Amino acid sequence: MNGSITADEYRRSVWTPALSSILSIEEVKANWQFSLTAFDELLPLKNPWASLSSEAITKLNQITVLLQAGQPIQYIAGKAPFLNFWLKVSQDTLIPRPETEELVMHIGKRMSPSTVKRILDIGTGSGCIAIGLQHQFQQAEVWALEASEKAMAMAQINFNEHAPEVKLIWNNVLEDELPTGPFEVIVSNPPYIPWKEFDSLDKRVTDFEPHLALFTPNDDPLIFYRVIVEAAKGRLNPNGVLAFETHFQYAEMVRNLVEEAGFFADLKADMQGLPRMVFASHRPF
Repeated sequence: MNGSITADEYRRSVWTPALSSILSIEEVKANWQFSLTAFDELLPLKNPWASLSSEAITKLNQITVLLQAGQPIQYIAGKAPFLNFWLKVSQDTLIPRPETEELVMHIGKRMSPSTVKRILDIGTGSGCIAIGLQHQFQQAEVWALEASEKAMAMAQINFNEHAPEVKLIWNNVLEDELPTGPFEVIVSNPPYIPWKEFDSLDKRVTDFEPHLALFTPNDDPLIFYRVIVEAAKGRLNPNGVLAFETHFQYAEMVRNLVEEAGFFADLKADMQGLPRMVFASHRPF
């Protein structure tokens, strides 16, 4: 293939045929658009009639091979969009997802910046939630906890670039005491997939995303929520909010869990109409 081929010709003659057997046509198109944004050497290809350089063809061929092997495009690029930021990601961190953006935005709608002094993000991963909240509540002190040293290293890179004020702390919430409150916001997107669902998941998830951040015991899939809710009783400000992202199949169970602990609870659906977010407070919403 020579350098006279255009971006549109490559997309139609190479990219789409190579990937359409393993990805939906929507995913094929989305990965193409992502590539043109995420890789600096491919930015000129936003013009579909631009002729491809040999460097661009080599890069596209490499991306195509990795996508065929099932690797998510975000890991290939080493970065992913979240709100208005590009965050560094690796196979040591979950890929930030739109549902988590929604969680952050809902917190912003529920809490006034003038009332939020301290925020606790439990299981920060790439740091996406902590960064999003630090920018929404610029005067707040944000604490980010993480149990994976490799994930912490990636989060610190993102904090250095986007929110250097965030305090990153190693903490295994199942074994260690949480920082002393009060906090106006306590938030977590903890592991919530029982191991029994492993074989039913997309292999792009099971082969590449960190199992530590995904899976929970079959006999107690809500273990992280239970521990966090108990800890939040004495750490959440009376006017604060406890916010969770959760498995849509367990959302009602998480809401019941927080209500049984004495909190008022509010269940919210994501953009797909699935119940994915649970908010709790000491006072009615």
